[in-house]
Amino acid sequence: MIIRLTQKLAKKIGESPTEVLPPHSNPFADWCGHLFQAGRTQFIIVTNTHSLYSFIFYGRGITNFQRVPR
Repeated sequence: MIIRLTQKLAKKIGESPTEVLPPHSNPFADWCGHLFQAGRTQFIIVTNTHSLYSFIFYGRGITNFQRVPR
């Protein structure tokens, strides 16, 4: 599975992508993530690059790639 992060999201979670990967052979295993703000609330949107299936969740409290707060 490949998750491509925007610079904004990568900075928030403390990741620094080191290489650009080619598209995954399985198009449903290729995802993109972006951080955006609506009002004063941060959200993260993750979208499949092939089907455009997306999900959105709160960005508050997410500080790294390993743990999502409950």
